[in-house]
Amino acid sequence: MRTGRYDGAVDDRVPGRAERVAEAAVAAVGFVHLWTMLVVRAGGSFHLLLAGLPLPLLATVLTWRWLGGSARPALLSVTPSSTAIGLAAAAAVALWGWYGRMIPWVAAWSLLLVAMGAFAGLQPREPTLTAPRRSWLAAVLVAGAAAAVLTLVVDRPDGDDGYYLGQVAGTLAHPDLPVLGFDVMHGDVTAPVQQPAHRAQSFEVLVAALAFLVPIGHEWLYYGVLPAVFSALFALTAGLLAREVVGERAAVPAVLASVVLAALWGGLNPTPGNFAMARMFQGKAVFATVWMPLVVWAALRFADRLDARSWALLALAIFGASSFTSSALVAAPVGAAFAVLAALRPDRSAVRAAAGGLLAALPSVVSLLLVKLDVDAAGIPPHFSRTYDWVDFYGPGARVPLSFGLLALLPAFARTPWAARYVLVVFFLLLNGVTADRLGTLSSLFEWRIYWSVPTLAILGASLGGLAIWSVRRVPVGAVLAVLFLVAFGRAGPWVGDRQSRASWGWPHWDRVEDGCAIAARAIAHDRVHPALLHRDAAICATAWLERPPLIGVRQFYLEHLYRHIGEEEGFRRVKLLRFVDGNGKRRNAPWVLDELDRRCVVSLAFDGKASERLDTDALTARGWREELVAGDLQLWVRDSCEPPGVTSRPPAD
Repeated sequence: MRTGRYDGAVDDRVPGRAERVAEAAVAAVGFVHLWTMLVVRAGGSFHLLLAGLPLPLLATVLTWRWLGGSARPALLSVTPSSTAIGLAAAAAVALWGWYGRMIPWVAAWSLLLVAMGAFAGLQPREPTLTAPRRSWLAAVLVAGAAAAVLTLVVDRPDGDDGYYLGQVAGTLAHPDLPVLGFDVMHGDVTAPVQQPAHRAQSFEVLVAALAFLVPIGHEWLYYGVLPAVFSALFALTAGLLAREVVGERAAVPAVLASVVLAALWGGLNPTPGNFAMARMFQGKAVFATVWMPLVVWAALRFADRLDARSWALLALAIFGASSFTSSALVAAPVGAAFAVLAALRPDRSAVRAAAGGLLAALPSVVSLLLVKLDVDAAGIPPHFSRTYDWVDFYGPGARVPLSFGLLALLPAFARTPWAARYVLVVFFLLLNGVTADRLGTLSSLFEWRIYWSVPTLAILGASLGGLAIWSVRRVPVGAVLAVLFLVAFGRAGPWVGDRQSRASWGWPHWDRVEDGCAIAARAIAHDRVHPALLHRDAAICATAWLERPPLIGVRQFYLEHLYRHIGEEEGFRRVKLLRFVDGNGKRRNAPWVLDELDRRCVVSLAFDGKASERLDTDALTARGWREELVAGDLQLWVRDSCEPPGVTSRPPAD
């Protein structure tokens, strides 16, 4: 690689330290995930995992020291002069994003190809080193602190925590059982893990390990400490990627813009903002927002250097990504491939880069095959959630054309032609209106989650950063345009703390449904031995307790995955009970529900207002039930025994 000259002194300690932090994170996550997967595949216990934890930590330290020997690449001071071409390309793509369902996509891509081809053909000038700016570190610190605060004050409960936080609690409660080898929600440890695909992710096990090692409750770790740390890291990873794409000067506003975009981008479940600070307590949000910029950054570094150190960093980044979510088994290699494809040079190095990229993804491919074997062995039919398209992912109103236009504008401010080729690759292979839909028919690992293969917030933040420093005859035209863009983007839809995003905000607390948690706490205090039938909000909260009663069910989706263990007939009965207490049952089923409560010896019953209209409270009282607590729309009824009043014993149920 060519190196440039700089006449003044170069102080690279600030950006060097930032890169070292990123390298340490990649190495630590990669090796701890590898150790966890070895324990999982061997059927080892949580005690074994903890006992062997020094091994991946030692590997992390040794690898981190080795990675530090790789020289930092020189910054290329390349800014295409034909910004008008970039604006035209952005306008064309924005129009296509708005009217894409009416205009044939081949015609729109032809316009984009012409515009981006002009950028891809530009050759970089002689590389020129520039002295690193401490303002870059200041921007990372300010943006990271703002992101951490927003994470702590925005409250967006999510039903998936019935499994995710339940996995943390279940691992801590049964450290002698195989890691990720049993169901953690319903109180039957002989049941298998309800989703075999989750055996490829280790984030929840890592939270459990930290909770075991440090004197902080697992819920505060899960909802408070770790989300704040990862949100701060988001500013760092977005900044590192921005430095590579648009240069260090533009990276300063880019870091701030990425965090602002994350805060503004509320709306439906798939939107990037929903999987940013508002939901950073879940591993899949950490992957989509924090880790994917690291994967692309590592891919760029490998394509630029083509040495063993950069290859190892890329391999660890791709493999470690699946520790956060099994969806990363697909999205991380695809995202790295996009970056490497865009970086290929028209010489022999292209073969080395392509081959190295494929080899770096090999561990994730092996994990994906093991997941496929697990799913096939379990005999679970494919599950597909609602089919989303890019309109759902990017948000309502003008957010699709604004996002597409800003992405297409990126090459106008990038320091190398890589960005032009990257935009082409992403649009042609992913954002074409066809790929995600077709892949979703193959597996739920694809669906709309394939959009996570592009670090959307970081890439669009980099484009905004480049726009912000653009000036015409020293007039900061770009800064004005960047502010106008953010204003337009914010007005186009809800922000992450808006009720339209199913969120609220206040003082830092656990992201749980408070009424449901109050009901769960009282039910668990009443009895921890006999089964409990709780409304879904209370049942999801109850899974966080280390000691709790067996639950009839948590969510219908979870029970369906356990039909292979409990049988379809039992599964149908449990689902019918869940639907009733959640307010979806029929009045004529109320006597059957009361009989089931007796047959199962349930002593804690929580239901919502709709269910209370269908239940005969006199019949409940006659069977020994009493109202214990009312929280919002939820009611908790309890009894001291499942025996009818006046009966001291009864024969066992058939």
